[in-house]
Amino acid sequence: MFLTINLVKAQTNEILLLDQVTKEPISSVNVFNPESLNGTISNDDGWVSIYFRSDTLICSHVSYETKKIFRDRLIEKDTVYLTPSEIQLDEIVVNTFDLKKRLKFIINNYNELYDVKSKLFDCTYKEKLKVNNKIARLTQVQLKWWDKNYNFNFKGKLDKLCQFKLNNIDYSKILDTENILSNGAFIENKYLIEFLHLNYYLFLITSYADNIQITSIEKDIKHTKIIFSADIIVNNKLISKVVNSTIYFDNKTMAIKNINLNLIYNNQVKEGVSKNGNKHYKSTMKLHNIVVNFNEYHRSKLIINSFYSKVKAIAEYENKIDDLLIEQNFLITGIKYGNRIRKKHRINLSDPFYKNLPTTKSNHLKILLNKEEIMFMKEK
Repeated sequence: MFLTINLVKAQTNEILLLDQVTKEPISSVNVFNPESLNGTISNDDGWVSIYFRSDTLICSHVSYETKKIFRDRLIEKDTVYLTPSEIQLDEIVVNTFDLKKRLKFIINNYNELYDVKSKLFDCTYKEKLKVNNKIARLTQVQLKWWDKNYNFNFKGKLDKLCQFKLNNIDYSKILDTENILSNGAFIENKYLIEFLHLNYYLFLITSYADNIQITSIEKDIKHTKIIFSADIIVNNKLISKVVNSTIYFDNKTMAIKNINLNLIYNNQVKEGVSKNGNKHYKSTMKLHNIVVNFNEYHRSKLIINSFYSKVKAIAEYENKIDDLLIEQNFLITGIKYGNRIRKKHRINLSDPFYKNLPTTKSNHLKILLNKEEIMFMKEK
C-alpha cells in the first residue's frame, strides 16, 4: 500500500505553455515545485516536461502573471495559458530616471538583496552551436556548480571562485571538428563564468556605460521594467553598444529580478591557431544577448534561477567565412550550502564543457528538445 501511494503521488507531465491572448508558445517559463527550486524551463516551442513532487506547480515569467497549476486537473499532455502582465506607463519623465544611481544602490546592498553564501548548485547545462544556420553541436548535461559567494571577484583565480563537475549526460551530438574548424567554436569559460554573476553587469554599466538613454518605464504590481540603450566605453574606446535592453526591478526591494542585455560589439576580433588541425583563424564577435533570472530563496533573498546566452559571430579560415551562433543555458534545479567539489572531480576550466562530457546517462530531461533539435539528433 505504501508503494502504491507513492507511485500515485509522483508523476511526469508534459505541458504546453501558451500566451492567453496570442495563443503563441512561450519560451523560458520557469515551472517548479513550490517547496523547492526543483523544476524546469520551457523550450522554444513552449513545452516542458516536469516531474511532480507535490500537488501544485508554479509557472513564473517576468512578462506574465504567475500561475499555480494543480496536478489533479492535468492530463498526461496538457496545455496551460498564461496571462500577460498588466502594465502601465510610468508618469515619471523617463529622462529623470537615474539608472546608475539605482544600480549603485544594489551594489551597496548586494549582500542584503542576494543570497551570496557559498553554495553548490545542481544545474542543467545546454549548449547549441549553429554554423551557417545549421546545428553542428548539441549537448545537454547535468552538472554541479560550486560558487564561492556569488559575487564575482575579477582579480581572483577562476578555479578558486567557481568549480564544476559534470555528472550525467542527457544527450550529445557533435559534427566533425577535425576538418571543419567552425564546428569546434566555443565561448571561453572565463567569460561564461563572468556572465553568470549579476555583479558583472552592475560593474559594467556603472563603470563604463555612457550616453544612457531610458526609452521606456513600465510598471505592474510586482516589477518596474526599464528599457534602455547605452554605449560601453573603455579607455575612451567604444567597445560595444547596449541596445533595447531591459531590467526588471522588484518594486519592494529595488533588487533586479531579471536582466536582458543586447550587446552589439564594435570590432571585437580575435586571431589564433586552432587546437585541432593547427589552423590559423580569425573570429569576430557581432551580437550578444544575455538573460539572467532570479527567484526568491532563503529569507526572501534572491538567487539565480536561470541563465541564457546567445552569441552571433563570424569565423574566417582557409578563405572560408562561416556564420556562428552559440547558445548556452543554465537552469538551477537544486541548492546546497557549502560543499566544495573535490579536486579530482572538477573539470579543467580551460576546456569547454563539451570536451569533458560524462558517460552516465540521465533518466529525465530537464529541458526538452525543440522540433529543430529533434530532427538534428535523428539525422545520421
